[in-house]
Amino acid sequence: MKTSQWAAVPAAIAMITCAIISSGPALAQSSNAGGSKKADPLYPVGSLDAYPTLVQTGTHPTLTWAIQYPETFEEILRRDGVCMELRVLGAPSILGYQSNGKPNYAYVQAEVNIGDGNWVRFFYDTHEWVQPNWTYATAKTIAGVRPHFRGRVYNNGWLPYQTTGTGSPEAVALTAGDPLPQYVPAIQRGEIASFLQPYVDAGGYVKIGPKEQLILFELETTDRTSPKYDMQDLVILATADYCKNNNGHGNNWDGVDVSNPGNGRGGPNSEEDPSGEIDDEKK
Repeated sequence: MKTSQWAAVPAAIAMITCAIISSGPALAQSSNAGGSKKADPLYPVGSLDAYPTLVQTGTHPTLTWAIQYPETFEEILRRDGVCMELRVLGAPSILGYQSNGKPNYAYVQAEVNIGDGNWVRFFYDTHEWVQPNWTYATAKTIAGVRPHFRGRVYNNGWLPYQTTGTGSPEAVALTAGDPLPQYVPAIQRGEIASFLQPYVDAGGYVKIGPKEQLILFELETTDRTSPKYDMQDLVILATADYCKNNNGHGNNWDGVDVSNPGNGRGGPNSEEDPSGEIDDEKK
């Protein structure tokens, strides 16, 4: 979260309006697309004080406010000590159908480059084995460097990679409020896969947290007139946040440390048990 003064006046006016309507503190709702990770509020939050609280006609109170704005995916990547978690929401590339009518899914591969020149594979499987609530990889990013993603599909041999950041329309990275690509025939027809629907609102705009990025791939074809062109052959959700603090002795409840397996006793970094009785490896 960051504090800004440039937009303080309009934001304060908005909070005053909320306070008049609700007669209480103005609170903002959080976006939790997919229901698995708490995200920053999408709107400014803060406090507003007035002195004196009771004023006579013709006098004016002194208003004091403090406003915080959520950091965006791009903003947080500029900082040191930032980690990125990667989830695969879907990889439904279909080669054909089996005799029982079930889809015959192709193998899909996903890789990430955090800016050090190395491509690291974090997913290699078919759609029926995708676990959208799993964190497939965690990487510490390089401050000020944008990570890139690429994917490919196996269809009688590996088809070419499609890569974000290259200008390829077959690989796009979207943030909260961005519209889905309108050049995609399947999206124009409203054919949005069920696994993607929780991350898109009724108007076709991306609905994720400020620190998240939604990456869409078309891996089977570059022909936009093809019915296969749907930008949903591989869908990744990337979340950037400050790295968890773990001192390397198995004492961080929410970050597993295998350097001391089975013998950790909590300690000063234990967020859930300051008494030091928790061993995160046993969790």
